[in-house]
Amino acid sequence: MTIQSTQEIESEDEGVDEEVSGGAQGENVEFADEGEMLMICRVLSSEAKLEEEQRENLFRTWCTIQNKVCGVIIDNGSCINVASTTLMEKLNLATTKNPCPYKLRWLNDQGEARVTQQARVPFSIGKMYKDEVEFVDVFSAELPEGLPPIWGIEHQIDLVPGSALPNRPAYWCNPNEAKELQRQVNELLEKGYVRESMSPCSVPALLVPKKDGSMRMCVDSRAINKITVKYRYLIPRLDDMLDELNGSKQGVEVDEEKVKAIREWPTPTTASEVRSFHGLASFYRRFVKNFSTILAPLTECTKKGTEFKWSESAQRSFEIIKEKLYAAPILALPDFSKTFEIECDASRVGVGAVLMQDKRPIAYFSEKLSGVSLNYSTYDKEFYVLI
Repeated sequence: MTIQSTQEIESEDEGVDEEVSGGAQGENVEFADEGEMLMICRVLSSEAKLEEEQRENLFRTWCTIQNKVCGVIIDNGSCINVASTTLMEKLNLATTKNPCPYKLRWLNDQGEARVTQQARVPFSIGKMYKDEVEFVDVFSAELPEGLPPIWGIEHQIDLVPGSALPNRPAYWCNPNEAKELQRQVNELLEKGYVRESMSPCSVPALLVPKKDGSMRMCVDSRAINKITVKYRYLIPRLDDMLDELNGSKQGVEVDEEKVKAIREWPTPTTASEVRSFHGLASFYRRFVKNFSTILAPLTECTKKGTEFKWSESAQRSFEIIKEKLYAAPILALPDFSKTFEIECDASRVGVGAVLMQDKRPIAYFSEKLSGVSLNYSTYDKEFYVLI
């Protein structure tokens, strides 16, 4: 069955043509979208024929994505939806990194195509039907019924030996709160999320108002937390984890999604806004050479006791630091079996250094000078960086 451009349905099996009209038999019929097609591309796994079209008995329609009309095939039997980079750019769709990238060999004759990005695509068919692609096979839309099954390994909370179990009385509440508390408990019991306990330890529950005016039940576990054995584990530092990755060909680079907020930051109008931008940008200072020197005009705007004044130098510094973060270089990971190199530089307002190995930068350091250090000679300033 196919839908022709004249909105007629043709059935090849029965040979019956049926014209679709908006008022036929009083039914509410929704027509497909109309407009200039953005892209016509047919990718099927069946063998190509020399002079004949591939599979004309397909149920086709048109949908709207980002105000652009696109052709779609209903129930095409495919388990994945693949779109080209050009299509994503024309539709202005934001993409995220695919946690499980994969390769496609059947897409074209150019070899393997690697799929590394994914996107959620809201679309509509006509004016009545709207939907959004969801990963229902990964994230369930409904909560599970009841508690999880009992596994082979059971966990428990260890208490301090010899400690007295807390047995706190229930908090006082008015009749309306008591009724609401009982209702929420009964609802959790019916859904199987909680069950009755015969534990000698009891903790009180209370209601906390939410922003929408409803009440949320909370459990006060402070008493039992005081007698709980706290297991402390050594959490590795980021620098230690990076040391284990030495020799990596990829290195360390700035995530574009993380610096998106910095690149789209509006021009500050107050000293508080400058401090907020300075604090966020300082998180990536290791990726920017002479970071403190570039940000010196912005630092002058944050001094206490002075009137806020946004100068041309501050605007220039603001734009440069955003550009530097957008095009931040890829830093190499250190290999402690090789020799390190340090390159130092000094200017009138600050000093900077680059830690290198095999002519590749590993980290940048910079500091804005103030007070007596501004009067140091160039040699002393460069030596100050090493210290």
